[in-house]
Amino acid sequence: MKTLAVALKILLLTLTCFIVCSNSYGQNDSIKNRLSAIAENELPALNNTISLSVSNLNVGELFRAITCETGVNVYIPNSLNTHVTSNFSDAQVKDIIYYLCMEYKLQCDIVGNIIRLTTIPEPMTPKPEPEINYNDLSGTITYDIKNIPLDDVAKKITVITGINVIPSQSIKTIVCSGFGKDVDVEDALTQLGFVNGFTVRKIKENQLILVPAAQQTADGVPNNSDDNFGFSSRAINVVVDENGLVDINVSNADLQLLFTTLIQKAGITYKILNPISGTVNLNSTKITLKDCLYRMFKGTTFTYRIEGDVCFAGTRDNPGLKYCKLIELDYRSAEALNKQLSASYIAGIEWTDFPELNAIILFGDSDRVNEIEGFIRSIDKRVPVILIDVIIADISKNLNFDWMFDIGIGGKPTQTGGKYIFSDGMNMTFGASSINTAMGKLGLSSIGKVSPNFYANIKMMEENGWAKVRSTPRLSTLNAKEATLSIGETVYYKEEMNSYYGSMDPQLSTQTVYKSVDAELSVKIRPIVSGDGSVTVAVEVIQSDFTERIDKNKDGQGPPGIRSRVFKSEIQVNNDEMILLGGLEESTNSETNKGLPFISRVPVLKWFFGGKSKVKNETQLTIFIKPTIIN
Repeated sequence: MKTLAVALKILLLTLTCFIVCSNSYGQNDSIKNRLSAIAENELPALNNTISLSVSNLNVGELFRAITCETGVNVYIPNSLNTHVTSNFSDAQVKDIIYYLCMEYKLQCDIVGNIIRLTTIPEPMTPKPEPEINYNDLSGTITYDIKNIPLDDVAKKITVITGINVIPSQSIKTIVCSGFGKDVDVEDALTQLGFVNGFTVRKIKENQLILVPAAQQTADGVPNNSDDNFGFSSRAINVVVDENGLVDINVSNADLQLLFTTLIQKAGITYKILNPISGTVNLNSTKITLKDCLYRMFKGTTFTYRIEGDVCFAGTRDNPGLKYCKLIELDYRSAEALNKQLSASYIAGIEWTDFPELNAIILFGDSDRVNEIEGFIRSIDKRVPVILIDVIIADISKNLNFDWMFDIGIGGKPTQTGGKYIFSDGMNMTFGASSINTAMGKLGLSSIGKVSPNFYANIKMMEENGWAKVRSTPRLSTLNAKEATLSIGETVYYKEEMNSYYGSMDPQLSTQTVYKSVDAELSVKIRPIVSGDGSVTVAVEVIQSDFTERIDKNKDGQGPPGIRSRVFKSEIQVNNDEMILLGGLEESTNSETNKGLPFISRVPVLKWFFGGKSKVKNETQLTIFIKPTIIN
């Protein structure tokens, strides 16, 4: 039966071509005969000869020139936009008209003495019919349908099978394609509907209803609400309010059916690029459409993409569902953000930094791109700037006490001199002639006649003092970023290395190297702002000073000693609140006694036959910190 149908089609096509060709030749001969007849009886001007040479000239302009030269009235509609390139020499007007009709497929109509030229209308192509064959014995059909409207398919099946196939009004114009061999009518329509977005419901033994995929019923029982034929969507609890927010409560719902139902209720056009399978459980209220679609497809091999007012859905590997988006950042650095996110979180997404715009380009599945964009927006916030005032106070206190009564005989007479000031203490040296005079003024007995070289040193002094050395750096830094201040001094010392070369006649070689030793005041602070406005500060202070050189060589270039104090702490303070850190104390006490052996240890006598020196130094490092959040 199929072979017979193919043979009939070939025969019909051959006859059509023959008729068209016959009509074409017949029409050309008719134009020639009519022009000749009119030229002899009614319009002899058609026999006039004319010479023309034109190149890419509009046919209307050509006949306007012929009309002006010969007086033949030719009408050309404005819709005729044919251009002519020809060379006519002593050609009759009727031959020129005939040639142009044949060359450019024009139709010639003659009304009185007016010649009207128009294009020949295209022959009507027959409407393609669905290729469907019905086997009466088995009750099956074989179909090969390519881009045929569903309404035409339904009519053809109804005619050849006697089963009434009625498509819903909203899907009559769906263009269907599909192939099936020896399939039951209902099964064939089910297969065709799965591919082309509709489903089949059986009403009676010989009556099938075709409805959109989202309008099937759960158990085949009609639900008189949405469809023209009394069918509605499956029992899916989905509500979309006037603000576009979705309330959804489904359990074990078909994923494709849920998608089409949701999109239709949202009033958006949709297109399913690949069949969607699987079920879903979802219960949410007052969520956006994008959020609802994201939750529906999360964890599945399917995804969606909204472009304009059309929503596409299908498998994740479909290139048509990939999405590329530029995300501009307001506060954070685009180059640093990629390193701060987990690689597993952005897996499957192509991430490209765009530093010129401080932006990020994301490419991948639409729902994953939207998810990552939402997270980036949530962390793209203004970073606090903290101003930190640091006061480093080095408080030093010293006490020096000197007492000495020194008498003896020198190598020559001693001149009396020194100072005796109440504010500065006493430090006097007396000679032989003045010691008795001075003691008399003090109301003491003289010591009698002494040697001319006699001398006496009397020293009584006490000194108290304190010093405060302050460093007040001000540092600014971003939240959780370390700020560093370093002020130092470098001292160099010389090292010499002597080497002997050779065994028979050793030669001395001296190499001099200058090495450096650093002493510095270093402050490192790392503040972290908490949600309540408090500031956690990690601080490290290193203060080092030079001491005397520990081993002076002949050039005085020995290495100096280093005295260091290190302070580390981590504290939490309120904004704009100053705190005190420190108490690192260094104390030095020394006491020196000198005098005659044994006698300098006897009370009272030791004041006349000895001396005493006492030194006490105390140094304390104190640090004040005040963080201030600027923004």
